[in-house]
Amino acid sequence: MHTSSRWLRRAAVVAAGAATVTTLGAAPAFAADTSAPLLVVSLPEGGYAETWFSNDVTVGVTAVDTGLPPSGVSRVTATYSGATTGSFLVEFPSGSVTIKNEGTTNITVVARDQRGNETTVTKTVNIDRTAPSMPVPERLTTGVPFAQDEAFVLSYGCQDSAVGVKECTVAGVPSGSRIDTSTLGDHTLTFRTVDHVGNARVSSVPYRVVDDQLVVSSAPTISGTPSYDQVLTAGAPGVTPAPSAVAYQWMRNGQPIAGATGTQYRIVLDDLGKAITVRATASRPAWQDAVTTSQPVMAVAGTIGLAAPTLAGQPLVGSSLRIEHGNPTPATATLAYRWLRDGTEIVGASGRTYTLTSEDIGHRIAGRVLATAGGHANGSFTTAQTEQVALRGIAMTGETAIRGSLTVGSVLTGVAPTFEQVPGCTLTWQWLRNGSPVLSATSPTYTLGVADLGARISLAVTASAPDHLMVGSTSPQSGAVKALTPGLRATARTKGKGKAKVTVTVATPGLRPTGAVTASRGGKVVARGNVSATGRVVLTLKRQPKGKRSYVVRYAGARGIAARMVIVKVRIK
Repeated sequence: MHTSSRWLRRAAVVAAGAATVTTLGAAPAFAADTSAPLLVVSLPEGGYAETWFSNDVTVGVTAVDTGLPPSGVSRVTATYSGATTGSFLVEFPSGSVTIKNEGTTNITVVARDQRGNETTVTKTVNIDRTAPSMPVPERLTTGVPFAQDEAFVLSYGCQDSAVGVKECTVAGVPSGSRIDTSTLGDHTLTFRTVDHVGNARVSSVPYRVVDDQLVVSSAPTISGTPSYDQVLTAGAPGVTPAPSAVAYQWMRNGQPIAGATGTQYRIVLDDLGKAITVRATASRPAWQDAVTTSQPVMAVAGTIGLAAPTLAGQPLVGSSLRIEHGNPTPATATLAYRWLRDGTEIVGASGRTYTLTSEDIGHRIAGRVLATAGGHANGSFTTAQTEQVALRGIAMTGETAIRGSLTVGSVLTGVAPTFEQVPGCTLTWQWLRNGSPVLSATSPTYTLGVADLGARISLAVTASAPDHLMVGSTSPQSGAVKALTPGLRATARTKGKGKAKVTVTVATPGLRPTGAVTASRGGKVVARGNVSATGRVVLTLKRQPKGKRSYVVRYAGARGIAARMVIVKVRIK
């Protein structure tokens, strides 16, 4: 402080000299002002550790420009942070700021001259208006009297989170010594504590010394489940001689619960996570009350009850599964739903029902019920998993059948079963020869060919649809396919002396006719030929005897076509 005063006096002289020179109008060739202002920020004297105070603190601020020549102070600002915040202009050359808020405030003062030169000073101000605390032993706060000459050792201590404790005393009773219980009647203990800035707390605690006192042999008990909304019951303490009345007070973390003075108490939300006790006060006329407290029980959140949920529905693509469950306990619980695929939650599946998709094929699905209720721990209940999800089959009634003649060249028609009408359902036809697929025979009809001669024919019909299993039916095998019995017609006409022409037509529907044709008389072949592509052949009879004659026309047949004969008559000239 003395050094600052010298600087201030010097600054004043310099300032005065500068003013005198300016008044004379001279223009001395001094360099520009490059010196920052002189800034002094001072706290009141008498603070603890120089910065701690118990009341409002006025901080002095002095700012003088000491430049040669001085340009003059242009502005002084103070900025607060911590318990007090803000920014203010300060009067100069001498001004002050006042700190009122309890706690630590940092003050940054900046003085600036006309040339922009600055000086910064930071000070810390601590205000503590709170006296130290001095917990009173529980025995003294309950009002329980002391028996005459009872040995009760008083141990105490004081705490101060700011400047610390300067004094912590109980009048006449050093900590760790016995209080006076030698005299019956009412007594008072005076507790006093003071911190280093003078904040003091004084409290008087009465106590009573008595002769006749009920004796407690056992504390009250608590029965019941200490969870939310459950009822606890107090058991009576053991007291001798028997009291005429026992009053109860339920406690939460050692503090009385308003209105909780019966033998029963229901756990509420405020109790969760806290220790619950019951204090019993036993009384008897002409005797001093006996007060005793139970062992604590910790109040916890309740448990939501819900019978194990189940799934309804079939694990088939396109089917819907539904979570079935009873009513939760408590009934006010809010329920939400989730679905799991092989134990992993399915994104976006949060309804009570879930429709199976192709993504679920081969996986096992489960449902989960999430339950929440005030005062209760969140509940989670999961169903058993389904079997692996599979494709749904297409319902089918009836069997595949074949209609038509089992002869080469005939057309067989397939008859399909009746299939369930599902979107996108299509039928596939496949004709089988002796159980093996016939190449390209995939339509509802099939024309028997030469390759089918002697074979047994069947038909497989299959239905398919998206997200469904294929289903189908194969007809029983037919009997063996027989050769075609052709149509055979022969006409004859005379063609001169001893001659005749026989026109033969072989009809083979669905087949190209081939094979040999002969004409015989009396067992002797008199003409022969081969059937053309049109199924006709003309036989010429020569040197035949005159008269009305009969001829046997035989078609020898071909692969898949049976042989046939007819008789034709002609008059030979």
